[in-house]
Amino acid sequence: MDRETTSQPPFQIQEWKPATHGTLIGFVSLQLPRGLILSGLQVHESEGRHWVEYPARATSNGTAPAPVPVVTFSSPKRKQKFENHLHQSLAAHLRRYWK
Repeated sequence: MDRETTSQPPFQIQEWKPATHGTLIGFVSLQLPRGLILSGLQVHESEGRHWVEYPARATSNGTAPAPVPVVTFSSPKRKQKFENHLHQSLAAHLRRYWK
């Protein structure tokens, strides 16, 4: 059965840690359908818009620390699809944040 037609969220939320700092509303760890677990994703909200910041490691470019992404996507389309699935999963898990 196609995931899009079922009520089961695409990803399993492993852990949710609420946080409040500016637009940050919490940290999430999630398991993808094939078992890969992503931890430390930052969930933000502002003016009804939600977005995710992916884990990054700090490196120095000689003047100031610069974040280097740990998670990247092969195309903008794949990133958008992933974020749509993540939003569906978070909405199911955190009904008080998303309607």
